[in-house]
Amino acid sequence: MTNIVGDLAVAGAKALPNWPRTFSKAIYDALSMAKNVGQKVKTTGLQVRDDGIITTAINTSSRALSSRVADAALRFATDVFAAAGDTAIVDLILEVIGHSLEALTQSLSAAALIVRGIFTNDTNETTLGFILDHLSDLFQFILDMIQPENVIPRFATAGGTIEKDGGEFPGRDNPYNELDLRRDANRHAVVYQVQRVLLTLAAILKQGREGVPSNGLEGLEMNITLRSDFKDGAPPPPTHVSKLEGSSTYYPNEKWLFINGIANELVWFRLSCDKIRDTFKREVKGIYNRSDGILWDLIECAGERSAAETNANIERTRSSKAAQAILEQELRDALWPADGSVPDKVVMIAHSQGCMILRLALQTLVQEISKDSNRTREMRERLRVFTFGNPSIDWRVVVDGTEDSLSNYAMITEHFAHQTDFVAVLGVVGHRDDRDSGYDKDSVFYTKKGKGHLFGAHYPLGADAYENGMEAKLFEAVNGNEIA
Repeated sequence: MTNIVGDLAVAGAKALPNWPRTFSKAIYDALSMAKNVGQKVKTTGLQVRDDGIITTAINTSSRALSSRVADAALRFATDVFAAAGDTAIVDLILEVIGHSLEALTQSLSAAALIVRGIFTNDTNETTLGFILDHLSDLFQFILDMIQPENVIPRFATAGGTIEKDGGEFPGRDNPYNELDLRRDANRHAVVYQVQRVLLTLAAILKQGREGVPSNGLEGLEMNITLRSDFKDGAPPPPTHVSKLEGSSTYYPNEKWLFINGIANELVWFRLSCDKIRDTFKREVKGIYNRSDGILWDLIECAGERSAAETNANIERTRSSKAAQAILEQELRDALWPADGSVPDKVVMIAHSQGCMILRLALQTLVQEISKDSNRTREMRERLRVFTFGNPSIDWRVVVDGTEDSLSNYAMITEHFAHQTDFVAVLGVVGHRDDRDSGYDKDSVFYTKKGKGHLFGAHYPLGADAYENGMEAKLFEAVNGNEIA
């Protein structure tokens, strides 16, 4: 498997220069089959709710879907790797897909466990039903993600519009663009994500052959690491400080923290920290939520989305649990420094899955200090929380059996999202107005014309880009100005 992944990485690197045309064609091809595949998967979801027929339902449905999935996979692989102009590479990817499909029919128990865990959770059943009913929107969202014309410029423009200039894509000057494949580091990061997805599939199939763990999904630990994750045998530090260069700290008694979302490689995480630093002229400390590949990142999200209810169906990965523990400690240290100093403000920014890890961390802290009125007051006075592309269906906490909004434990809480960001639609966009969601309607800001989901490429940090953006407290701090 290692050799195959290595070969695919080389092939991917050759194909990447033509990525916009190649991936756009693949997405458009997928749109034609989305509705039919969605209906079949939805039917499977209704069947797998009964544990007694889980294996039969999965096997029957997999056979029914195999023709369409194989056709789509083969078309996608041919589109991507044919761009490399190497017949041997195309033959390799087709052979890998063939072996993968064969293995899939023989090792479905682990995959079936995942499907059952998702569909037998009421919250996730509703969510997946929504996804399957809106597959065309999902594919359009993916297309929006990879289209260069949706990349925002380095600095926000008046009215939040993205202006084209001479046929060039508008974000050509955006140094934080994760998908700017003119840069070697970004090309490598894309290949790393492909490798992680392949290793995730291999791990699921291997687990299926070894038998389903007795404790269900909690026994399906996932820890997809690559050689690129280590330097001289050591993993990267769990935090990264993006320092201001050539100037003193504007507000030395402020602490700015950031946690990234799904499918983030180290280089992209650091670019996001730099974007916040450069926009607000503050030193930023980032907590690295290492990706285990976008596939498993999304699977673990299915077990994290509901705040007030226990979601034990899908065990989060080792990397996410580690990120949560580190974030909790960083928040404690920032809010209540060991040296007894009193911080003026603790600014916490989160993106995508990082919003859910933040929610879990805040729940832990709120419950820890629930009996300490002084610390509860201090948390409310010092903490400012800002999320981007938040997929959480609510923003709540349960304290002594009573539900409360997490916004009541921070001085300021604001959420920013594109209304076409499918990840945010599953969360804050789709549930902002739900009763007892914990979201304050007046504290959720939508972009005027934004598309995509990536923090560096797609989310502007300027008031003009958002409806009623001048009312957002976060953007008052742009260019080193004081934050409320």
